[in-house]
Amino acid sequence: MKKKCLAVGIILLFVGTCIIPATAQDTEKPLTTSRGWLYVGGSGPGNYTRIQDAINNSYNGDTIYIYNESSPYYEHLWIQKSITLIGEEKNSTIIDGNGIDHVLSLDANAVNIKNLTIRNGRHGVYFLHTMYYNCSIVNTIITQCSISGISARSTFNTVISKNLITNTMYYGIYLTQCNNDNVSENRIENNSYDGIRCSSCSSVLLQRNIIGKNNGSGIFLDGSIFMNITGNVFGPRNGITIRGGYPEHWNTHSIHNNSISGKPITYYQNCFDLDLSGESGQIILANCSSCRLHHLNISEVENGIQIGCCQNIVITENSLKNNTFGIRIDTSMDILFFHNTITQNKYGVFLVEYDMNITIQNNTLCHNKDTALVVIAAQYNRIVSNTISDNDRGIYFGETMMYRGEIDNVIVDNLISNNRYGIYCVYSDAMSKNNHFYHNRIINNTYSAYDEFEKDVWNSRYPYGGNYWSDYTGVDANQDGVGDSPYEIPMYNQDKYPLMSPYTTENLPPTTLQIKGPIFRRAEVPLNYSYLTSDPNGDCLFYYIDWGDGVVEQCISPYDVEMNLTLSHTWKKQGIYTILVTAEDPFGEKTNTETMKIYILPKKGALFSLFLTFLERFPVVNQLLEWILSHGDII
Repeated sequence: MKKKCLAVGIILLFVGTCIIPATAQDTEKPLTTSRGWLYVGGSGPGNYTRIQDAINNSYNGDTIYIYNESSPYYEHLWIQKSITLIGEEKNSTIIDGNGIDHVLSLDANAVNIKNLTIRNGRHGVYFLHTMYYNCSIVNTIITQCSISGISARSTFNTVISKNLITNTMYYGIYLTQCNNDNVSENRIENNSYDGIRCSSCSSVLLQRNIIGKNNGSGIFLDGSIFMNITGNVFGPRNGITIRGGYPEHWNTHSIHNNSISGKPITYYQNCFDLDLSGESGQIILANCSSCRLHHLNISEVENGIQIGCCQNIVITENSLKNNTFGIRIDTSMDILFFHNTITQNKYGVFLVEYDMNITIQNNTLCHNKDTALVVIAAQYNRIVSNTISDNDRGIYFGETMMYRGEIDNVIVDNLISNNRYGIYCVYSDAMSKNNHFYHNRIINNTYSAYDEFEKDVWNSRYPYGGNYWSDYTGVDANQDGVGDSPYEIPMYNQDKYPLMSPYTTENLPPTTLQIKGPIFRRAEVPLNYSYLTSDPNGDCLFYYIDWGDGVVEQCISPYDVEMNLTLSHTWKKQGIYTILVTAEDPFGEKTNTETMKIYILPKKGALFSLFLTFLERFPVVNQLLEWILSHGDII
């Protein structure tokens, strides 16, 4: 029995000597994961006096608790670990950037910020690089920043919630290329630009935020897709702005149950044949067609009506008052905007980013604080018979770094009076040209006109005349109604035929349209065709040409010739094609639709070459054959 006990004791002693060193070895390893909580401020033993020192001595997963009795902490924090910063109480636990640099610079995944006041830096919270995951900023006050409260780039699954973000010099929150972030239940107010700006973002949730008193938009989407904007409450002159050159920037969002000043913000995507009227907080049409907006009263919002990637929209009998933009139209075509009252906005009507065939006619645009009508990077638009008075600038043609090229717009028969600048045109390169200003009454403006690009045209041809200028000092010795000397327009332009009195002749339609050009030709050879018509009022004419091979072209006539237009076209394959062409003046008066059949022969072939050579040597036969073919369907 004693021997058995001795054997068992020896065995236990042996096992113990094996286990104890192994256990000791494990407990002596350096600690590389969370050790728990670190403390800054306060009077506890071992507490840190600087937050950055605590960060430097922390490990991933640690929590740093910051007492308020040592606040404010004048620091710029660089966070390179997945840690949590918690303030004792958000109003009294303050981190102050002392007016320089970013207050908190985040450079790690899974960083959590909570219960702090962050103030007085360039950015309050700044994500240093890209591709950060699962961070959060919650229940924090961010204020007095010289750029933005929160700035993030390429973050994923970040939560920004229940914060007060106020009094920044630019944006409350600025997100760039962020995905699946959650921005909810924040109060964002009194920022100098936008409350929230999302640039090239995707699938970000913006919900139940209170956004007001910002000088720009409440929420600004710039080139973003699949955004979810739900249940936000906007104060006066904020709201939602969308910008982007492609339909997906407009029609992929989910925007529901938002309001401004107690009125609904309504968003319509991919709709057809809408009829909208009545009171509204804001209206956004995205990729819609054949809609009618009428008898709407919209005021006190960033954008009263916003139209993006739409076509065939009629907007009439609306009142847009005291907004930043009365109406903004982006990347749209075939819009008819008439008989609206646009007053006391910052900008009345704003055309931007390749709008085409917009007709702005018989509207009243008065008492707008900056500009009644802005045209940026738009072409083939008509501004006709409007009253544009008592604004800082009546009409502005200009460019930005992103958008340029105002081409072939016609401005005719408008009353432009009592503005500081009647018409103000600023161009930066040769992409802007051939805008036509004529038969306008430009009266009692401080500066009648200013134009930096010499390829604009400020008159019709003689004797139809140019514009009536109340400050023209020339004479009309031959009593033809046209001044004998040009009206000079700074910088590089002039009205060659200034009118001595306003143009009052009744508008008449253009004359019958004819097509002149060859009927027989070979494939892949450029051919010239002339379109002959004239306009009794000397108007520019808009031409719509269908070449019959799937190519449709639009252009505007030269202002100074009766034979209005000559164009070249090349058919690629043999066949029989029909040209269809119509011309229309700025007032909507059209010519007939003229047609012409074209017979395109193969590119090669001795027989066809001999036939064309025969027609060229005997033009009378060619003319006879063309006459026969043009007066009957024989093929």
